[in-house]
Amino acid sequence: MFIIGLNLSKYDFTPSMLLSLDDPILPTPFLKMCLESYTGCTSFKGAELVEDPLISPIKASDDILSKFPRTKIMVASNDPLRDESFKLTLKLL
Repeated sequence: MFIIGLNLSKYDFTPSMLLSLDDPILPTPFLKMCLESYTGCTSFKGAELVEDPLISPIKASDDILSKFPRTKIMVASNDPLRDESFKLTLKLL
């Protein structure tokens, strides 16, 4: 399982991601397909891709994040990225 959107690592799980594993509307295989389509890769064994802040913004250093423009983050209550979104918000403050 990959956390889509903010963190490409298949080893970083959050409670909101675990709760969404069997989501009937947005199932995990569909999210994986979106990730593969977005990156053009079907295998994510390379640590360089996982740590790339352009692919996994949650992994960006404070120096990179300080250059971000004002950012608005909207989170839904059942969002699989809810916990990661809050983490990124705190890093941007």
